[in-house]
This record gives sequence, C-alpha cells and structure tokens, in this order.
Amino acid sequence: MMILVTGATGTVGRYVVAELLARKVKFVVGARHPEKVKEVLGPDILAVPLDFDDPASLKRAMQSAKKIYLLTPGEPPDDPQAKAVIDAAREAGVEHIVRQSALGADVSPGYTIGQVHRAVELYLLASGMTATILRPNHFMENLLGMAGTVKAEGKLHSSSGEARMSMIAAKDIGAVAAHVLTNEGFENQSYDLTGPEAVTYGEIADAIGKATARNVQYVSITDDQAREAMGKQMPEWVVEALLDLAAYDRSGGLSKVNKNVEMITGKVPQDVRAWALEHAAAFV
Repeated sequence: MMILVTGATGTVGRYVVAELLARKVKFVVGARHPEKVKEVLGPDILAVPLDFDDPASLKRAMQSAKKIYLLTPGEPPDDPQAKAVIDAAREAGVEHIVRQSALGADVSPGYTIGQVHRAVELYLLASGMTATILRPNHFMENLLGMAGTVKAEGKLHSSSGEARMSMIAAKDIGAVAAHVLTNEGFENQSYDLTGPEAVTYGEIADAIGKATARNVQYVSITDDQAREAMGKQMPEWVVEALLDLAAYDRSGGLSKVNKNVEMITGKVPQDVRAWALEHAAAFV
C-alpha cells in the first residue's frame, strides 16, 4: 500500500512524514519542487513532482498511490486545487483520501476559512471515494508567527479578545493522520481534533512567559488595529479571513474540547504549557 502525502513541508505535513517514517510504511511525497522536500525533510525521502494546477502531473504522482493525505493552500472563495486532486484520485483508482480540514468547517454560517474547507469536504464526500476528514483547531505553531513582538516587546497581540480556544500542537495532528492512514476503521468518518484544554491568549502569554522566564503580556487589540498590523505583511483576503476567524473565536466557536486525539493515538495531546517549553527558544 503506497501513501501519497501532499503539503509535506508545511506545519502539519512534516509531522505526518515523521510519523510515517517511524511506522516504516511506504509513502511518497508529492511536491512542486521535490528537491526542496529532500532539503527540508531529509535526503532519503521519496519525493515526486506534483503540481496541483497540472492534471498530467497529478496523474503521474498517483500512479501507485492507494491512499492520499490531502492538504492544500486553499484560498477563498474556493479551493480548486483540492478538487483537482480529488478528481485525479478518483480516476486513478485511489482507495482512500484523508483530508485535513478545520474545526467548525461543518458549522453554518461559520467563518470564511471554514467555509472553503467545507466546500472541499462536500466535494470529497460526493466523489464516491472512501474518505476521512480531520478538523483540527488552531495550531499552537501559529503562535510562532507572533514571536517577533514577544521577543521585541514582551507582548502578545490578538483581536480574539478573551476567547477560549482548544489549540492543538501540529505533532498531535500528524500522529492522528498517520494512524488513520495506516489503520482500518476510520473510513467515512469525520473527527474534530482539539488540544486538552481551551485557553485564552492571556493564559498563552503566561505560559510563554514562564517557559522563557520573561514577563510576557497579552494585549487585546481591535479588529481595526489588527487589520492595520497584518495589512503590512499579508494579502487583503488573508487579513479579512483572519479577522473573520477572530470573530468566530470571540463567539466561542472554537472553545470545544474533546478526546479524539487520545482515542485515536492512545496519547493525551500536548498542552500549551508543554508546547511553550518545547518552543521557548523561538520567543527569546
């Protein structure tokens, strides 16, 4: 059984690869630039050309694949790349697709990024192929994008207010994905994936402060302040999608906690304090 992994050099994908390596199963990474995969993940990784926008490339990459881990950089209002992979997989006789979606994608009206993921979920479910949908909450690794202001000012900024979010570490998502890809019994199921607790940004700032032996303060900012700050670094659609996500945070939509990670992997997911200790060097 050959597994094709997409998005392998991303936040979660590299942990999927690490888990598959540990399990000693056959897999191949599909990427636009296979040589870069080897630079990031190691020279022994089998990587093949895969261009989401090139049907011939998709067909070649799937020649021996029976299962696919599908992760694409979808942009609102649609994700044609994910749908192209699904179409190619169906034609190639792929047996099972494990799709990385997002927590709350199945909630209506939800939020912009979740809506894009939901459209792909429905397209996959209508394809007739066996599917498993994983819906992780905010990645703890997203906090690394805030490390600059923590290092420079000792402050963590967000427009999510006092929202509680059951953030999850990327390595726990990767462990779930690898388990689902290499075991039976998860077909045609959807799993919301959360960390072990719902935390506020104030609690996250405290965890980072204790991990780095620094005074780290959480500063709640307005959407307009967030828009101005993010607008200097990101495309407009990304800024607006993230502001919509922050509003969904404030509504309590991402505060749910479950034990799906432990149920699937047999291990309790990492909490934010342990994660902060592990990544303390990034914040000093």
